Amino acid sequence: MQSDGFGWRFLNLFSPWLWAPILGIFIISFLLKSIGSQDIITEFYQLKSVHSDKEIGELLLYGKTTEGEIINYYQTGMYINEQPQVRFDVHFLNDQGDLLSKRFKQIIPLTALHELKKGDAEVIYLPRDTDIFMIKPYQSE
Repeated sequence: MQSDGFGWRFLNLFSPWLWAPILGIFIISFLLKSIGSQDIITEFYQLKSVHSDKEIGELLLYGKTTEGEIINYYQTGMYINEQPQVRFDVHFLNDQGDLLSKRFKQIIPLTALHELKKGDAEVIYLPRDTDIFMIKPYQSE
């Protein structure tokens, strides 16, 4: 009705019906990047990585799950945004049966400090590089 019998020809290059969705997509993607909520894997997966966010995807795709053990943990004395940094000592077995000892530091919220535990923990590691692993040091709901 609005095309006066010209069909879809009223959608020219300068039509707002063409540019509004395109600009909307760019504005929303820019806002998501500036807020930092582009990464949905780490936001919803409870394990924390020792390395960068790029390796988390590879770890979740190709990683192997094994039972590990948190041997010891202690606060390092460093606080980031008033949240303590905790250093963990972890042991786990790889595919060949070798016992690997790893250490990593992680920022733990003050509300989760009481949930830290020694003992068994779930570990996901990359077989090609065992320095890339994830562990769940506390139980969160």
